[in-house]
Amino acid sequence: MPNHTTFKSMGPHARYQAIAWVDPQRNAQWVAPAEGNAWLVHRDLGGDAKLREALETARRTLEVTLTHAGDLPNGEKGMLVCVPIFIDEKFGGYIVGVFNVRRLLDSLLERHVARGYRIAYMENLDAAG
Repeated sequence: MPNHTTFKSMGPHARYQAIAWVDPQRNAQWVAPAEGNAWLVHRDLGGDAKLREALETARRTLEVTLTHAGDLPNGEKGMLVCVPIFIDEKFGGYIVGVFNVRRLLDSLLERHVARGYRIAYMENLDAAG
């Protein structure tokens, strides 16, 4: 088991809404920025089955895991990025990034998509689509 996890920064495209430290029991202990993200502080992220699965997958595989897009408390679509923390082979919880899907895609695509064109984001489509 590696003694560290590498997380590559998204650089100027880092349009995150919040970053939180989630303890090994899956409770968010702190969040930054605090303003507008009080819903996340001391929240049991293991209470949601899909989020619990993403967290456990990150821990088990030692890899960054993303959730599917879902509704954030502000009513907008968002996804969470779960990064497991290991210190000297001891599990220390997770760093969780909260991303507003629209803002993230807008920031990533604004310079790469010609004006007048649109991008559609879809997930959970079966093969017949």
